[in-house]
Parts: sequence; structure tokens; C-alpha cells
Amino acid sequence: MEILSYLVKSDQPFTYYENSFAVTDSSEFLKFTGFSPAEYAQLKDELIPQADGTFLLKHEYNANMRGYQPKTERFMGDIYFLIHELTGSAASEFAGMAKSKGLGTFVGTETFGAYQGGNGSTFIKMPLPNSGIFVNSPLVSGYQELKPQSVPNRGVLPDHEVDFTRDDLLVRYDRQLEYVKDLIKAKKQ
Repeated sequence: MEILSYLVKSDQPFTYYENSFAVTDSSEFLKFTGFSPAEYAQLKDELIPQADGTFLLKHEYNANMRGYQPKTERFMGDIYFLIHELTGSAASEFAGMAKSKGLGTFVGTETFGAYQGGNGSTFIKMPLPNSGIFVNSPLVSGYQELKPQSVPNRGVLPDHEVDFTRDDLLVRYDRQLEYVKDLIKAKKQ
């Protein structure tokens, strides 16, 4: 949110999430979240039960659903975002917000993370007793306040699709960055 506040073109306040939902307000597995006793005691006050069995997080308890004010000294120039199939989690959410707000040109390949938001925030972190496999499962899903994308239910789609090859990686050639440099040169001519 802090980075976006330096990049948005509008003076209007903005929010990051339209809504966030939790999968439970009480469970024996919450002991694996790392909630403090005070946070655990307050949990039921922060959630509104929904008809589908989930729980809506009240806006006053989630800073990402309150309005953020754009910085007065913002960058107003051209911005190029490099994205690819390993762009996930918070990076994909950031890319989705930047794309929705028309903050720049996106170069690369479709992001791993979904355009409209993701799961995360608070996690249950525990080892399974018999196998010892460590499970890390999100308890919250957040839906961003975004304009619809041309192709729904996908990651953030680039404006210019530029993939890299295995050989690029071996010789440390950044095909996407070089493409952006060419876009900038062409714009200056």
C-alpha cells in the first residue's frame, strides 16, 4: 500500500481489499496460528458470520480495507512492471492493483497469483503427526477492489508477452528487461 501511494495517478483515496473472509472463528487448529491470547479473545468480535459458512472481516479491523491517501509527491512518469509465472502472493496482488489502476505497462508472462486477490494473512502452521509433513494453510482470503480483467479467473496478464528461456537464465540475460529498454527507446524517438 505504501508503494502504491507513491505511484497512483489520482488524488482519490484508495483501498487494497474490497473484502476479506476467514474460514473459521473458532477451531482447535487456531492454536497453530501464533495468535496471542488477546488476539484470540478478540477474534469473534472481528468477524461477521456469512450464509456460506465463512466469516467476513469487519473493515475497521483490517487496515487494507480502509482508505489510503495518495502521497502528494508521487511519481507521475511511465512505469514498467516485469511479471512472470513466479510472481505470486503479495507481488501478484500488487501487480493486480497496479494493473487495475492503469499505473503502467506490464511485460512478461501471466502471474502465478490470481488477479483478483489471494489467500494468506493468517496461516495455520503445523506438522502432521504421522508423516511429519509441515502444513501451512491460509485462513483468510482477500478480494481486491479491481476493475474486471479481460479474461476472468486468471493471473495478471501482461500487455506485452515476453517469456525467457533456459539459455537466458544460464547466461544471465534478462529478456524482459531488455524488451522494456527497447520500449523506452522507441517511445523517445
